Amino acid sequence: MSGPVDVLAVLRANMGPHSEAVAAVAELIEAAKMANGDHSAPHDCYATGPLTGDPVMDLVVCPGCRLAAALARCGVAK
Repeated sequence: MSGPVDVLAVLRANMGPHSEAVAAVAELIEAAKMANGDHSAPHDCYATGPLTGDPVMDLVVCPGCRLAAALARCGVAK
């Protein structure tokens, strides 16, 4: 993937604006943004402790930063 993809726009175009998939993804995106809050690296990283469950990844990946990056790839701004 070369840049952000507006996942909701793609789903709306392919499945219709009122499909259950569009509604589910929109709800998932909103829940993810709410769960991540105002995470701003590096100050908020690991504020609640490592959450990945993988001892190696817990040393190098902040779950909040990973979620923010995934949302950005989906065309979702903070």
